[in-house]
Amino acid sequence: MTTSSKTTVRHLHKRAPDSLRQKNGASGAASTAKSSSGSNYRTFNIGNIPTYGENPTPVVDFSNISEIERIANDLIAKVDKVAQPNIETVIEAENWIYGVESTIDSLPPAEQLRALMKFDAVHRIAFRKKASDSFIGKHLLSIFDARIHMDRSIDDHLLFRMITDAVENRRDKAFFDKPLMWQSLTLEKWYRQFRSGTGLEDLSERDIAERVSILLETDLWAFDPRNQSAFKHHLLTTYRPYLTPSSQTHPI
Repeated sequence: MTTSSKTTVRHLHKRAPDSLRQKNGASGAASTAKSSSGSNYRTFNIGNIPTYGENPTPVVDFSNISEIERIANDLIAKVDKVAQPNIETVIEAENWIYGVESTIDSLPPAEQLRALMKFDAVHRIAFRKKASDSFIGKHLLSIFDARIHMDRSIDDHLLFRMITDAVENRRDKAFFDKPLMWQSLTLEKWYRQFRSGTGLEDLSERDIAERVSILLETDLWAFDPRNQSAFKHHLLTTYRPYLTPSSQTHPI
């Protein structure tokens, strides 16, 4: 096997719980490690641990955001189909978390955000608990700082969703100042854009789909205390062709 960097070799490791290692009779040196979430796992060289099932854990190029997203989407899709993930899926998820933790700082902010969008879901597959608030918060604040300093490559729709999650679900006080203000102003801009119809011709189909989905999902009482249901009904009927099935069934 040849590789271009030590980073790639590092990601050719598999991790498995002690009980699984003993059950399968794995031998060779192992070391204890922690993810940023604090979850313990064992690290084994790929030559010293048996293959579980017929599909060995794939090698992931963690410098390629498209590959990072593809593997994450595959993992999430697998779990959506079963009550409990099998050990191959858990090991693959652990490796994904370890790889992202190890390399996220080397990615540009826009790509960091795309990886971070998948991080919590994959972390729950790997460790059966949510990802570290401090890990997500630290990197998300850095991404936000890049955005307000005019990094236009950052996806505002993804950033909006991540900041909303930090405020409403994680209750991270670090986001209660400038990030929350940016989120509120951005939501108002999108609301007024679709209320007036101004500038919609300049939007891509994806922009329309993302903004309509966000407007449907969000409480718009601050902008429309009396008629937000009628407004959302208008959005749904007008822009239905742009929306995914899940967006189309959103209650209004």
